[in-house]
Amino acid sequence: MQWALNKKGSLALAALWSLLTLSLSGWWMMLGMNQNRPGVEQTAEMAARQYRMFFWEGSFLLFFVAIGGGFLFYSIYRDQKRHEEVRRFFSTFTHELKTSLTSLRLQAEILEEDPRNRENENLRRLLRDVVRLELQLENALFLAQAESGKLFLEEIPLQKTVQALSVHWPQLKVQVEADARIRADQRALECILKNLFQNACVHGKATKVSVSARREGGRLGIRVTDNGSGFSGERLDQLGQAFVRHSTRSGSGIGLYLSRILASRMKGRLEFAQAGDRGFMATLELEGRTL
Repeated sequence: MQWALNKKGSLALAALWSLLTLSLSGWWMMLGMNQNRPGVEQTAEMAARQYRMFFWEGSFLLFFVAIGGGFLFYSIYRDQKRHEEVRRFFSTFTHELKTSLTSLRLQAEILEEDPRNRENENLRRLLRDVVRLELQLENALFLAQAESGKLFLEEIPLQKTVQALSVHWPQLKVQVEADARIRADQRALECILKNLFQNACVHGKATKVSVSARREGGRLGIRVTDNGSGFSGERLDQLGQAFVRHSTRSGSGIGLYLSRILASRMKGRLEFAQAGDRGFMATLELEGRTL
């Protein structure tokens, strides 16, 4: 949506620039031609010569202004078309990689179910890395479609969704303290929860995550609280902003940034806070009802 607004805004500014410059040039041309009348110290021949001068110079000025406006429109169109081609290629490429990683994760999970591999730390590390890469690719795919992709809002059971996602983080003990039905897009909600779980596991080094839901000011507040190390940066209010690194060990911040975008597109919001002396808490406010 934002890209569409930028596209319309660029075309509107180009049209306004062309209209203003052509109007001013035409006004200057007509003013000079109308004021050039024979006077006491000016013969008819001199007046005719200056009239032709204003006419041809004004015509050339209007011509070059029109050419410049046309080139500006063409440049905007070419840039927008290239942007759309890159976005389409990026989405297709990311989707293909995600399909391959999903297949790799399923095969690794099958191997892990073998009793002989239950204590294989290398296999566990492989599964964690695959889940992390899969989430990063999913974030990239969502980010490429964040401005144009459509969301389908429906009632989603919170507890069932959290339990289905928690299997990807076996090192986390995920508890749902209060169930609810949330009005959200299924993929968008899962993406937000995945990023919160991944953030708790990787950056917070948490071992436990608690998910609860309660009514807050006429809306449903879903709180995701972990027992990790909490936020280690300087400014908590910058968390969730694009490409802001809060410390040398922090990531790119794309996950939480994307989560905030998706929450906003679902007519909600996502806020972050410290959970006491230790731990981190994210509150997702959406339409819904508790059970």
